[in-house]
Amino acid sequence: MFKLIMKKLAVIVILLFLAVTITYAVFNEGLEAAKVGDYGTCLKKWLPLAERGDSKAQFYLYLMYEKGKGMYQNYAEAVRWYRKAADQ
Repeated sequence: MFKLIMKKLAVIVILLFLAVTITYAVFNEGLEAAKVGDYGTCLKKWLPLAERGDSKAQFYLYLMYEKGKGMYQNYAEAVRWYRKAADQ
C-alpha cells in the first residue's frame, strides 16, 4: 500500500514539475516577444496563462492595457488584470 501511494505521489510531483516548466516557457516566449515589440504574440501567450490564474501574466496584461501596448489603452481592463494579479 505504501509503495502504491509513493508511486502516485511521484507521478503527481512529476506532472506538477512539467506543468510549471511548460508555463514558465510559454511566459518567457511572451516576454521575448515583448522585447521586440510583438505584442500580438504576448497577448496570445499571456492571456491563457492569466485566465488560468498566473499572476505574472496577469500583471503583464495589466501593463499592456494600461500603456496601450499592442491594443487601445483600456484602464478598466488594466485595473481588472491588476486586481487579479494582486489577489494572488
